[in-house]
Amino acid sequence: MVQGAEDQSGNAAVGYSVSSSSTHPGMSASFWSLPGQTAPTEIPLFSGSGDEQNGNLWGDYSAMTVDPVDDCTFFFTSEYQKANGTFNWSTQITSFKVAGCQ
Repeated sequence: MVQGAEDQSGNAAVGYSVSSSSTHPGMSASFWSLPGQTAPTEIPLFSGSGDEQNGNLWGDYSAMTVDPVDDCTFFFTSEYQKANGTFNWSTQITSFKVAGCQ
């Protein structure tokens, strides 16, 4: 599931799960400037250490928000695997700022 938000400077960000045959499920985000119409920049946020097996609800519990105090810090919450298995995911909260947000 992809989650998105926008900061006070017009930077948009989306958070999402990443995985492949050689990458354990983890969390990444991409951001870009809406006013500047820049190309998206991807940033890895967190890497898990296990894989889910035979599950079908991955990514149901995620959110991207902007800190209401500074209106610049993005917070992304999503799932990752501590170890191989089924339904043994954990929640991780990560944060980042786009350079230039004031």
